[in-house]
Amino acid sequence: MGGGGSTTSRNISMEEDPNTGMIKVSEDVLRRMLGEDLPAGFTDKKEELDPQQHKKIEERWRSRLHNVERKWQDRLRNIEDKYADSFEINTEEFKKAAEEVEAKFIQQSCTPVCETKQAEVLKCFNEHPNQILKCSQLVKDFTECVDRARTSIVTQKSLDS
Repeated sequence: MGGGGSTTSRNISMEEDPNTGMIKVSEDVLRRMLGEDLPAGFTDKKEELDPQQHKKIEERWRSRLHNVERKWQDRLRNIEDKYADSFEINTEEFKKAAEEVEAKFIQQSCTPVCETKQAEVLKCFNEHPNQILKCSQLVKDFTECVDRARTSIVTQKSLDS
């Protein structure tokens, strides 16, 4: 690949029109891009191409350019369609996963447990701010109540499953 093939050297010169932004290439380059063989002794001068040849080359070039543009537009449209399908599927999957998470965690209601015992502990702490050990039995009763409630809830959930 590329080791010892052609020894013909070719020069390519391009000129950009500052007003239109178009890049001008020589007729020789244009013919090579179109895959046409150059006539023997052809030099890269516009005077050697008659207007009809010039028009023919330009029409073929525009046709090929139009075909390439259409091909890329089709590819882009296909990619956009695939992206839209993928986006729709991902959106549906995300929505479904969010609903599952909500069903498992968010919609669970939490009912307070041992409210009276909690109120007694808080009242005791407020009444004896510097002597909290006086409230130790109430704290112990509250803790046991919470443990029983937790055990009851866990047992109920395991029976439901």
